[in-house]
Amino acid sequence: MAKQEALHRLEEMRQCVENVLSDLDYHIQRTKTIIQPETSEEYCAHGGTRCPYCGSDALEGGSVQIDAATAWQPITCVECGKKWNDIYTIAAYEPVT
Repeated sequence: MAKQEALHRLEEMRQCVENVLSDLDYHIQRTKTIIQPETSEEYCAHGGTRCPYCGSDALEGGSVQIDAATAWQPITCVECGKKWNDIYTIAAYEPVT
């Protein structure tokens, strides 16, 4: 019985270590992103749907400002607090009937 109990405890410990390593890997990846944020091209490639600094999708956008053929919107990441502007340019027009 003692041997089986010891094996069970070892299995629990192995599972705990795997969970800790998985969490650690997640945090290492997030830290790498914060240290070296995405480029503008990388940010645009996924549609600007996550923070270029921490990868979170918890973003808040301010009012869109427009000047000629360019518009911009201040964006704040709720998770890490970083701020930036999304820049929009005119791509086409569509007639309205």
